[in-house]
Amino acid sequence: MKSRAFTLVELLVVVAVIGILTALTIPAVTKALDKGKAAKSVANLGQIGVALNTYAGEHENLYPMAGGDITYQAEDTDPTKWPWQQAIDSYIGSNRGVFRSPNLPEVEFGYYLGSRAGLLSTTDSKKEFGPVNRLWIAELSKHILGGECVYWSSSKFDADKDDYSQTPSFRNDGQKGVRTPILFTDGHVQAFDRFDPAAMTARYEGTGDGNLYPWSGF
Repeated sequence: MKSRAFTLVELLVVVAVIGILTALTIPAVTKALDKGKAAKSVANLGQIGVALNTYAGEHENLYPMAGGDITYQAEDTDPTKWPWQQAIDSYIGSNRGVFRSPNLPEVEFGYYLGSRAGLLSTTDSKKEFGPVNRLWIAELSKHILGGECVYWSSSKFDADKDDYSQTPSFRNDGQKGVRTPILFTDGHVQAFDRFDPAAMTARYEGTGDGNLYPWSGF
């Protein structure tokens, strides 16, 4: 029996069907990938939170102190010169992969340490970097211990990212932005698209009146 070849119209119909199926599939795949990245970032922050709190438990309730723009000190054995990520290396099994956010592939270290309370606790005449004391935090479930650096503006190689004077997770005008995970001192992680003064704080005294973030002054 002689086989019949496809007509041009039939081929065009097949191509059109494939195109429609592809158009329907790509958004679903993209959405699934985005959810996977979000879940991975939350897991990373959870591990970082455990490591930070374990570190504080062994260092008189003080978290590591973040400084300026400091790269990972691979060859330096002096802990006082290490960025905060390096200070908790031993608490995460030296797995530096947890510091890389799947949502920020261009940044080597995608998370920051919540250090603003340490800055605000210094004298008003001369604000200086300082470690955060866990015992001074009034609301552990609302205090920002860290987060994803969606709006980080300094070096992408900085391994000592902090929120002393920046807002790495939020737009600097306080408006709605990218939804990003925030790590709180009690260990839970929750995503927000803007700074909510009623739900979070970077100050020892907790939420309430005067709960400002870096773009609003001290």
